Amino acid sequence: MQRRFFVKSFGLLVAIGSFPFLKLKAVDTDKKITFRHVVYFWLNEPEDSTQRKQFLKNLKEFINGMDNIEDVFIGTAASTKREVVENSYQFSLNLGFKNRQEHDIYQDHPLHKLFIEKSAHMWKRVLVYDSDLV
Repeated sequence: MQRRFFVKSFGLLVAIGSFPFLKLKAVDTDKKITFRHVVYFWLNEPEDSTQRKQFLKNLKEFINGMDNIEDVFIGTAASTKREVVENSYQFSLNLGFKNRQEHDIYQDHPLHKLFIEKSAHMWKRVLVYDSDLV
């Protein structure tokens, strides 16, 4: 029984190795992201589709104008229902930078300041998590 399991498992591994699309991706070591900047936004009028569209437009224009961001993920709260999941926000922004200095450049960049100026009236709360790579 144990031998049969091993043979089947080995066969499965060989089969998986034959299909490159089933292999796990390796970590992209070319993009050394050592600093993460994660922002959550709660809008004043979360059900107002016009406000949501304008906020997203402002956010995308700002992010697309930045050249020192290595990795971008703009999202909305997922509908996962677990006690530990916070999903009352409307938008999230998750950015990866090569280092903290690149993040600091982003913070002081005129496009970042313009985004805040154009969009701050649309949100009631912003929460930021910054993280260094361990």
